[in-house]
Amino acid sequence: MNKFEYNHILSEIGLTISRRTAQFPITIRELGNQFGLNPRSIKQAIHKLRESGLPIGANRSRPYGYWWISTEDEMKTFVQQYRAQAIQELSIVKKMLKLHYPRLTGQLPLFQPPLDDRQIEDAEPHQE
Repeated sequence: MNKFEYNHILSEIGLTISRRTAQFPITIRELGNQFGLNPRSIKQAIHKLRESGLPIGANRSRPYGYWWISTEDEMKTFVQQYRAQAIQELSIVKKMLKLHYPRLTGQLPLFQPPLDDRQIEDAEPHQE
């Protein structure tokens, strides 16, 4: 698919979603069937359309799917959901960095757990 075809499909996906409401959204499967794209490609297209500023909402509960944000309340709900998702993702990154980054960069831990008896015996110098 060339750039012109891709942009045309993006426009068509945006137009299709613009006709949908929160009560009657369109699913990824329906969009995929309509445009001959797999779910991953549909998600990428939605991301691209949102990046360009189109007000595309998504229901994460029934009825599932994408729809055109057309009211202040819908926009507030969308922002609240996506802000919470972003915070959750950043929290995960923070935990992963805290737990694994020092080890991956070769930093020594500040605290060493106490040695057990076997480790103490192995660490003692042997006299001959």
